[in-house]
Amino acid sequence: MSFQTQKCKGKENEAPNRNSLDREQTAEECSTHLAKAREHMRNKRRRVLEPINQENVNTVTEAE
Repeated sequence: MSFQTQKCKGKENEAPNRNSLDREQTAEECSTHLAKAREHMRNKRRRVLEPINQENVNTVTEAE
């Protein structure tokens, strides 16, 4: 987990020592960053799993 992700976790809704404009900006930046991080991990998982799933399909086809 990157430093930025650790810094942003749980901060979408809180930034108590800042004025409301800063708090909104921080929340928006963090939620955007966390959304990008989640999408990246989904894509990473998909890249890892696709070849495995394809191998399973090939194995089943060969077995028949």
